[in-house]
Amino acid sequence: MSGLFSKVNLVFAVLGAALLLFMVFSISYGALTRSFNLPSPIWIVQINEYSLVWVCFLATAWVLSENKHVRVDILYSRFGRKGQNILLILQNTVSALLCAVFCYLGILSTWEHFRDNVVDVGSIDVPKSWIIVVIPLGFLLLTLQFLVRVFEDVQKFKSGGGSGGGSSSRRDEGTAPVKAGG
Repeated sequence: MSGLFSKVNLVFAVLGAALLLFMVFSISYGALTRSFNLPSPIWIVQINEYSLVWVCFLATAWVLSENKHVRVDILYSRFGRKGQNILLILQNTVSALLCAVFCYLGILSTWEHFRDNVVDVGSIDVPKSWIIVVIPLGFLLLTLQFLVRVFEDVQKFKSGGGSGGGSSSRRDEGTAPVKAGG
């Protein structure tokens, strides 16, 4: 299951990266055409606004799985290994619950937009549900990723191992902790 989930995370991260490349090239193309006094496609700004949301929600769970996120460890660094494990279990559990709530609310909102046929009117008209469907998807992936971390942290705690959960060495390597007081 974990291998399949990692592959799904990677696929969505690659899609997010492809969207980011699309954004770079489409914005550059628009700027280039304007600099030569040529008409720029009217859809560039609108599609790139949507793409920003998609990039964020497609790649977030992968970033968390690779421990490339920023972690504030003001409280975490004050505990010993056992306290750090307990704190990580608590943090990841609360994060999973919050992401699950946001996923549920995102599903409700997406469904309402789909049911009511809400359209985002701009240079091109796009059904709003197509734009926001990535939000509950992203939160679902985040919920699952936090649950994986809870499972790893509980296993680590039971075995009496070091801090940081089942992937402690990866968490410490890839995380950029922000410490209080510089």
